[in-house]
Amino acid sequence: MARKPQRKSHAGPRPEAQRLHAIDKLLAMGRFDEALGHTGKAIRAFPRFGGFYRQRIDALTKLGQSTDAELTAYHWTLVRPESIQAWSALLPLSLSSGRAGIAYHAALHYNELAENTDHIPFPISPEFTQRIETCRVSPLTGDILDLETLRRMDLGLLCIQGRAFEEGIELLRGAGNEMPVRNNLGLCLFHLGRLDEALSCFNANWERDPRNLVALAWMIRLRLLSGREEAAAGLVPTLADAAPLRSEDVLAQITALLLMGREQEALRAFEKGLKQPWMEEEVPAQIGLMKHMGAVCHARTGKMGAANKLWHEALKANPGLDLARKNLTDLDLRVRDREGAWLLPLHEHIPYRWLEQVQAIAEGTVEKRLGALFAPVSVPFLQALHAIGDQATRKFCEIILDGRCQRGDKEAKQGLLAILKSPQGSYQDHFELASQMRDGGIYDSKEAFEIWDSQEGSQVRTKSLKIHNDADQTRMSGPQMALYEQALEAIRAKSFDEAKAILEPLSEQFPEEGSIWNNLALLAEAQGDDQNVSRLLHKAAAAERGNLIARCNMALFCIQSGDKEKARDLLNEVFDREELHIQEALSCFGTSAMLLASEGKFEEAEGQLDSAKPLAEEYGEQDKLDRYVRMVRHLRGGMVQRVLAGMMRKAKGK
Repeated sequence: MARKPQRKSHAGPRPEAQRLHAIDKLLAMGRFDEALGHTGKAIRAFPRFGGFYRQRIDALTKLGQSTDAELTAYHWTLVRPESIQAWSALLPLSLSSGRAGIAYHAALHYNELAENTDHIPFPISPEFTQRIETCRVSPLTGDILDLETLRRMDLGLLCIQGRAFEEGIELLRGAGNEMPVRNNLGLCLFHLGRLDEALSCFNANWERDPRNLVALAWMIRLRLLSGREEAAAGLVPTLADAAPLRSEDVLAQITALLLMGREQEALRAFEKGLKQPWMEEEVPAQIGLMKHMGAVCHARTGKMGAANKLWHEALKANPGLDLARKNLTDLDLRVRDREGAWLLPLHEHIPYRWLEQVQAIAEGTVEKRLGALFAPVSVPFLQALHAIGDQATRKFCEIILDGRCQRGDKEAKQGLLAILKSPQGSYQDHFELASQMRDGGIYDSKEAFEIWDSQEGSQVRTKSLKIHNDADQTRMSGPQMALYEQALEAIRAKSFDEAKAILEPLSEQFPEEGSIWNNLALLAEAQGDDQNVSRLLHKAAAAERGNLIARCNMALFCIQSGDKEKARDLLNEVFDREELHIQEALSCFGTSAMLLASEGKFEEAEGQLDSAKPLAEEYGEQDKLDRYVRMVRHLRGGMVQRVLAGMMRKAKGK
């Protein structure tokens, strides 16, 4: 048989060979990100040259970005519809992604081109044909879709996932009125920042078919985003009570309900979704995402065991689901260090094109203010988003609200204060935000305010402090200071009698030096002279200098002797200061932590010490802080031993 003549194609101007070889070399070396950057520039310069598309698809596939690889292959077929290589690249990618409409169209074109070449045609088997016929049946109406509508639907979803929203709009507007088509059109409009058009689209979709829960959920989200809280809340009962037709409905229900703070309704929507008969036919990736969202619902209603189980099930169904993995990691942390269960990344809630502009602003390629860019986003939406977001999402909300506060927006200030009391985010995150608000003048530095401290809802007060490390003024002369330093060395060497012999004469010469009395009290405690400890601490507190540390020491003494009320009164007095020496600050934080620990509030105590770590590191005073850390741990260990001893006694009694 004579070989069929091959069609000749004309790709236009060809690039220099070394450019192609350079990218091939990067691919061979595994430097896929670099290769990707080079292929992008090369395709812009030579948009019809297939070699660069092939290299780009290779790099994207190696990086695990299969959607972008599929979109690149689709673009290759647009510029070179006569290229069998382009269609042969698109076909396996669309088959792998499950986009049957695109795959069937690619197979037909490939086979048509293969007729005049020695390429082996793609076998359109009865199984493949049956798969296409199944996809053509609308799961919602039962209507039979034509092949072009099916292809456009698949292409619209591909464009959304590949962030080609403008292209998606053009494709979807000619794809009919199927529910997924209309919803995806609304999503494209949203991610382009065309919010009014998106809301109008979703509203029309829901009016056309009240079963369209995706459209209803997005109506709620967009109303809240634009500040229409009551209008958004008015749709919540309808959404919560509706029966889902697809897993997409369940995901949309949960997202909107959690955004509105309706955790119980969101959990019921998840449980209702699990019972639907179509769940048995869902693909594993979608089941994994549903179970992740269900785990978030359980975690946010306090059912951590159920959340833990569901996140593991989500990962079993979809091992690449980082959302579940990161939430599980967070669950392993101490309560006060947890970020809180979070649902979806920021780009699922904020128009993607806006976030791209944020990146451009950060890189200095676009001159624009963030405040103007995100002006349409309401304070209630930012608060709601913060309450279900990861660290990046929360930081974004805080930056936008802080910028508005700086411009005198009172609603934004109240939004930030509400965020401080919310459970999402770790204690340290809340503490840092509180400090930033004070430093930025958002809140009166003379007043204290509350921040979330733990899952149980206990709260602490924080205030602005100026810390310094200036040397204390003293009336002691050089030789006398040398004696004082000698006494300190003796204390460190546990030569208590030697230290006492030096300090007692100095205390008579300089009764106003509180540090001398403090160290004498320390010696008395070390030598078991408890009767003199309190007397010496009172002398230190009454001295002209050093009385704050003395008050902390007195409070510590009261804690150890069981007088917690007296200790609390002393600490309230010392925390009234607006400026502290680093030694004073660490004494305050450490003693406050000991008081909390003595009351069994060990998580709060450790959080108090954690908040002092940056100060200790900055001023090289880690040893002093470590002393309090050891004291708290010792107290905690003693309490654990007492609890265990009690359990043993009860066991023996039985």
